[in-house]
Amino acid sequence: MDFNPKPKFGSVTIRNRGRLPHWETDGGCYFVTFRLYDSLPSTAIEQLKAVAHSKLTPIDQARASFATLERYLDSGAGACLFQHDDLAIIVRDVLRARHGTEYRLLAWCIMPNHVHICARLLPGSDLKNVVQGWKSVSAHRINTALVRTGRVWMREYYDRLVRDEKELLRTIRYMGQNADRAGLRNWKWVEVLMGESADEASTHTAGGAPALRSQGPTE
Repeated sequence: MDFNPKPKFGSVTIRNRGRLPHWETDGGCYFVTFRLYDSLPSTAIEQLKAVAHSKLTPIDQARASFATLERYLDSGAGACLFQHDDLAIIVRDVLRARHGTEYRLLAWCIMPNHVHICARLLPGSDLKNVVQGWKSVSAHRINTALVRTGRVWMREYYDRLVRDEKELLRTIRYMGQNADRAGLRNWKWVEVLMGESADEASTHTAGGAPALRSQGPTE
């Protein structure tokens, strides 16, 4: 797989759809995180608001926001719906559904109360629409499975434009190790669809790529 090189000057658009800045470019590779509606306490939400209204640069805002998200999300706040396999399967299937048509999945990790995805958009795809598709379809199916209505996901999401192969591999390693850092042993909702080099496009399952520690659940 050929990795999209660092965008040329002027090709990156910075958007702010709420509290977080979004860096976007055509055909970009992104690390995306979105979370369940009840996954952050009010104190964390206030911290995110403060970062968004600070005088930090957009890059530093994004870094500070993600540090806050990581600290609170991995503590396991909220109902943590994806401790239940049937609900985690819903999200996994939604992520896989448009792989190869709107985007190429490079890796994903479904944590108990949030989701990480690393994906490269295909020509004509828009990050906002892709993420909204993931969230809206999965929310409908999750509510159907739970026989309920109401919000599932928080409106805002975090994304980072991955600029080069080194950052890509670092991002994927982070995702592969996320469950262990959160104390979730033998967590199976992790899949890496590329190898040690961004030129490789093979799908790895448990034991297939030791440095990336990938698992691909198939049940």
